[in-house]
Amino acid sequence: MVDGFRRPLAIGVAPVAADTSACSQKQNDCITTSGTACTKLQAMRKVTTQLMCCLERPLSINRHITHNLGSECERLVTSIESAILPSLNDEMNHFSIFAHGDKFNVDEFLARSALRPDYVWRRGDQRSYACVESKHETSGVEFVLGNGWEVPFQEQEDIALAYLEAHRDELRMLSQFPGVETFILGLQYICKLHEGLLGLCAGPSSQLMWHALDIGVLPNYYVSFQYPAKPEREPYSYFCLAGVFDPDEITRRVGVKPTEIARAGDSIGSTQIKRKNSLWALHSRLQPSGDVDQHVRDVLDQLDTNRLAFEELSRELGGIIVIVGFSRDYAPAVSLEQDVVGRLAQYALRVDMEPNCR
Repeated sequence: MVDGFRRPLAIGVAPVAADTSACSQKQNDCITTSGTACTKLQAMRKVTTQLMCCLERPLSINRHITHNLGSECERLVTSIESAILPSLNDEMNHFSIFAHGDKFNVDEFLARSALRPDYVWRRGDQRSYACVESKHETSGVEFVLGNGWEVPFQEQEDIALAYLEAHRDELRMLSQFPGVETFILGLQYICKLHEGLLGLCAGPSSQLMWHALDIGVLPNYYVSFQYPAKPEREPYSYFCLAGVFDPDEITRRVGVKPTEIARAGDSIGSTQIKRKNSLWALHSRLQPSGDVDQHVRDVLDQLDTNRLAFEELSRELGGIIVIVGFSRDYAPAVSLEQDVVGRLAQYALRVDMEPNCR
C-alpha cells in the first residue's frame, strides 16, 4: 500500500528534499519557531546533563541502589522528552512561502513591496530560535500560510493557490528581486505510519504547477512522520507453570499465594475455547514500567521464599518467566543483568516474550 493524495500527481514528482541546499537554508535561516521551543529544549538538556553528572559521581552505596538510581533517572529523562519533544515538532511549521539569499536586501524589498512578511531576518543577525550563538548566513522573508500540523494537506494547496493568485505580481517581483537565490512554497504532509505502509509520493497538481512556474516559486513537500503511540500498559513480568496438575496442589507445595490460576477444561476468557492445561502464575508486585530487569528480579525474589520447592517444580513442569509488553508497533528494551540470568538458570527457567493484549 502506498499512501497517496487526493489530487492527481504530475509526471515530475517533487521529492521531499529535492533541493538539499534550499532545505538546509530553510532549516538554518527560516524555521518558524517562537523561541519557546528553544527554552524547553535548553531546560531538558540542563536536567539531562545534571542527571548524567550525578550518575558519573562515585557513590558509596551498594550496586543495587546504584542500579535503581540509574533506572529512576532514565525514566525521568524519558518523561521529560515525551513531554517536550512533541511540542518541539509541533512548532516546526513548513506551510509557508519564503525567499532568501546572501545578497538579498530585505529592507529595499520591503520599501518597494506591498507584501508584509510574517518573519524577516538579515545576514549576520543572531537567530532568535537558536539555543546557542548562531548567525543567519542569508537575509530573507517568510509568509506563513497556516499551521501545517493542523491544516489538512488537501486544503493546503487550495490556500496556496488562492495566495499565489491574489499576490501574483508582488510574488513575481520577489522571485526576480536582486539577491534572491532561493524561493520556495512549502507544503507540509503529516504521514501516520502504520502496518502495510510502504512509501508515499507527492507532487503539485497541474494548476499549482502552472502558477508556480508563472511566479517562479519552487513547491517543496515537507513530510513529517508520526510513529504509532506507545501502548498505555507498560511491560511487566511473571512466573508460570503449565501442565496437567491441580493448581491447589502447587500452592500447597510452595506455600505462596498465586496471582492467577486456571484449570484444564476452563474456558479461556469469554471465549468457548477450553484450556488444555492448568495454569499457576505469580506476577511481579511492581507497577508496570519499562524496567524489565526489575520486574524479573521481583518475581525471582518471590521464588526465593521457597527456593527448593520452586526449583523442583520448575524442573518438573518446565517453569517459565514471561515478559509481557510486546506488540507489532512497540517492543520494550530487554536487558537482564548477569546475576539475574544466573538466578534464572538456577531455577532452570525458560524466558518467553508475549504481546500485551490487555
